[in-house]
Amino acid sequence: MAVPDRSQEVLKNITGRDISFRGVNLEMRSDGPREIIVAGVGEPPPNFAASWVERDAVQAELLTRISSNPVTEIVAAGGFGKSWLAAWAFAELENSFDKRLWVNFRRELWQDYGFDRFARWILQEIGSPLKDPTLKENVLLRELVYQLADPNRPVKTLVVMDNLESLHQTHDWLWFERFLNAWTAQGRLSRVVVTTRPAAVMEAPLPLGGLLLDEGAAFLQREGLTGERFAKLIDLAAGHPLLLKIAAAWVKQTQGATVDGQAIAFFSGLFEQYRGNPASLAEAKVEPVFKRVFKELPESWQLLLLRVSVYRLPFSLAMAQAMGEAIAEADLQGLVDRALLVAEGDRFTLHALIAELVRKRISEAVLRQAHEQAIAYYEANYQPWDRTIDSCKGELEAFHHACALGQYSRADQILARCDNQLDRAGYWRDLLPLYETLVEQWEADDENETRNLGWAWTWLGNLHQSIGEIRAAIHSHQQAQRLFQSVGRRSGEAASLCHLGIAYNSLGQYQKAIDFQQQSLKIEQEIGNLRGAASSHWSLNKLYVQLGRIKLAMHHRHQAYHLWHDMQLSFTAVPLPSWMKNRYQSLALGDDWAEQLCTSEKRMAWLLMPLAYLSFTIHALLRPFTSFQKNLKIPHLLFWFALGIALVILITWLR
Repeated sequence: MAVPDRSQEVLKNITGRDISFRGVNLEMRSDGPREIIVAGVGEPPPNFAASWVERDAVQAELLTRISSNPVTEIVAAGGFGKSWLAAWAFAELENSFDKRLWVNFRRELWQDYGFDRFARWILQEIGSPLKDPTLKENVLLRELVYQLADPNRPVKTLVVMDNLESLHQTHDWLWFERFLNAWTAQGRLSRVVVTTRPAAVMEAPLPLGGLLLDEGAAFLQREGLTGERFAKLIDLAAGHPLLLKIAAAWVKQTQGATVDGQAIAFFSGLFEQYRGNPASLAEAKVEPVFKRVFKELPESWQLLLLRVSVYRLPFSLAMAQAMGEAIAEADLQGLVDRALLVAEGDRFTLHALIAELVRKRISEAVLRQAHEQAIAYYEANYQPWDRTIDSCKGELEAFHHACALGQYSRADQILARCDNQLDRAGYWRDLLPLYETLVEQWEADDENETRNLGWAWTWLGNLHQSIGEIRAAIHSHQQAQRLFQSVGRRSGEAASLCHLGIAYNSLGQYQKAIDFQQQSLKIEQEIGNLRGAASSHWSLNKLYVQLGRIKLAMHHRHQAYHLWHDMQLSFTAVPLPSWMKNRYQSLALGDDWAEQLCTSEKRMAWLLMPLAYLSFTIHALLRPFTSFQKNLKIPHLLFWFALGIALVILITWLR
């Protein structure tokens, strides 16, 4: 199948999705960066009540620690019930907190989300959202700790961070660790509860072992078992709740729900290989029981379980039915009864430990088919854009399934459905890992794919530029330029040169920036790209203003006006900043608006030129202070406020 060339798509709309010149003038965006509404982070806690038995000693210890410590960590191997215990506390403390927030750090999702999204969501939920998409992790960390502890408007909050071990291998782990350490030292009314497999985050975690004899007996009775050999079964399972639940499902299927000598003999033989310390091996014992339970499932249920394991999000009945089988809700409930699925309202998930075991059994053919079916489901259920990233959930999930298939060109096309909207809304840090995945793993097979990979590098460079990572942006645009040159794509090469100029402008290297824009302009003129040439002229106008060369800046600005006019754009459609359009409203510009603007500016040069030189002089005088503020990473308003106070004090002292 031929791969569509994304270059026309990314260049198609001068007032909208003009990626080649994104960042030339941020005011060109019609809706611009706006307040980020964070979605897809928090969720309800797991339904612990369905399998819960009272664990008096552990529950009392947990409540004591939560009341005394800013951070409480529950540590246990998979399946020991640490999430259930945290969910019990979450419900028990309903009236003790103003806000209760639950975050499940599923491995598949949090490789993309990161600390940025976590911090923004917590701040959003406690009524202190941060509007600026460019804020970096250090600012988010400081604001998060401050707002959770703010004595002037305390929002007593309980935050549960479930399955935190999934973050240990992510690049954002350091920021989560810093948050927990900072909150341990500074926390006040609000509390954080962490669940994780070993290793521990805190110095003195709350270790969670297996169920005690009376707790295990109550658990098995609740599962509908009878018999006189509970104690032996609990001992064999080391009190491991998930193992006991799966074992109970097997006993009900094969032994008439009675734990008798035959059942004990079966489990004793099954666990013979796991001798030694049973507490450390209980998680491993789940696998042989799972194999027996899985083997006795109907073939259609086996296939369903394998296929739904590819979903990253909790799945619905409709999502299960999309896997190609005639599935009813009773089938899903049957898997819930066997402890192979967990029901959360009308959605279902695999317990993390069960998911690991299921994925060991899936064949390559079934895996590929399941990813294709997942993509088909999401493509059939895309949602209209509502200015939040949640409305792009279908595209983003389909993107990940295409990547799992190694179909990066397809993933790129899927992402093209929503990347422009997300970019304009300021979801840059959400897009960043997606484009990093594309450029790191995509091996282009032909010229068209090479061009599209070049545009992916361009997107990545623009995203780095948007969040202030200028050196990374330069690297990305250099990679894009190399790819465009390799296939003779001159429009792409011009775009890369233009973006390199923008990046070096951000570094204050104005002459180097001008050299790149002029190279870009030359190519655009040679290939007859009026749009690109106009944007290059406009960029050169801004650069020459920054250098104080006002006449040369005016020349390039007027060239941009004329080129946009030659493109038959009305003045209202020209990608000028809104403040400039408002300034010229009184002129009642007609069809020859470009000439009118040039004439008006030349006529007013006696006033505009001195003002421009004055502005340049002030900017040049303040530039050392601005650089100092950026290097210290102090918020803009706070820095200038402090500088103003310092000047007032200095003047007063000198008097």
